[in-house]
Amino acid sequence: MTNIIFRYYEKGEARQLAKLYNIAFQMNGFGFIRTAKSWLWRFNNAPNFEPESIRIAEDLKERKIVGAVHVSLIEPLMINGKKILCGEINDVACHPKYIKRGIAKGLMEEAISYMKQKGCDASILSADVKGIARQKIYLRLGYIDMIDVNIRVNFPNILKLLKDMPILAFFFPILFMFSKFSRVLYHFLFKINKSFKNISYLIEFNKGHSKFYEYARKLISRYHDFYPFYSDSKINWLRKNVPSKRFHPIYVYIKKDSDIIGGACLNYVNIYNFKYGMKIRFGIVHDLFIDKSVFLNEKELFHGYMFLIGKIMKAANKAKIGLLSIPVCSNDKILNISLKTSCFIKYSSLTLMIKTFNDKIKRLSLKKPALVPSYVLFAYP
Repeated sequence: MTNIIFRYYEKGEARQLAKLYNIAFQMNGFGFIRTAKSWLWRFNNAPNFEPESIRIAEDLKERKIVGAVHVSLIEPLMINGKKILCGEINDVACHPKYIKRGIAKGLMEEAISYMKQKGCDASILSADVKGIARQKIYLRLGYIDMIDVNIRVNFPNILKLLKDMPILAFFFPILFMFSKFSRVLYHFLFKINKSFKNISYLIEFNKGHSKFYEYARKLISRYHDFYPFYSDSKINWLRKNVPSKRFHPIYVYIKKDSDIIGGACLNYVNIYNFKYGMKIRFGIVHDLFIDKSVFLNEKELFHGYMFLIGKIMKAANKAKIGLLSIPVCSNDKILNISLKTSCFIKYSSLTLMIKTFNDKIKRLSLKKPALVPSYVLFAYP
């Protein structure tokens, strides 16, 4: 470690940081690819960005960045009716040649110090439940598991998926069943269900950003913990001023008569495996919400979720998304059941971890289903 120094980001280092991320995370096979342009959008262009929020490890002898951690946002989140200022950790990366040298731990300590200086009540991050980083770094630094998040996937556009991954052609019948069976069945059931005679839907491509978040703010805050606040500047960053077409949002609404009672946002990123020369269009669903008050009981709410999920799949199919992911917290009972019934397969599990800095909030237990922002779980808005 004699040649390693810790410092914060300096202008012009986006390309190096994107390269570091790609090298570090391609070790695991499939992964997102960052470019300097996408990195600048994700971090530098985020509301209230400060260079000090990016902590860097540099090898002075080699004159290269060998590790980094990003405090991607510091923002208030609502937990159990309390507004808690949280620092959100993303992209803890270390060059493969420098692992097991205490760099990641040192970077996290730098980030924790920064968050304390900014007056944060807590810090949150997501980690692989069985991952080494959780065991060797986060738990030892005082982060604790708060709630599990299931990443569930389905296949809206099978032809696109097979084009991206021809090796899956042998499984076409199975993929077709997962993609189509529940949608076709419930489409028929909704046609004959009198309760859904006045339920309709709307899909909008890359427009109506403020309208969507007007409803999302109201309904997510009513029924969920961990929801963030969506200011106009944050909406502009997240959804309007995006660096490429794949980040353009698709908004899905369900309506009762003329009233919007539910919705979701989705876009996609490309994930790569360079070893096998694969690129997959990977859709991510964000900010899924529904007005539970319009449904009489859990059975009716389940049907409402099934209707919404079907329309999300329809929108993803139109966008030629081969693989679609919906993150859902383990305490969101009805949504989990709805996704299982919709043939969404549990692909992986993350754990949302929290470290508190404020004695008044040492013990936090969630009373509502959690809706964790996708930029915390995936590092992509």
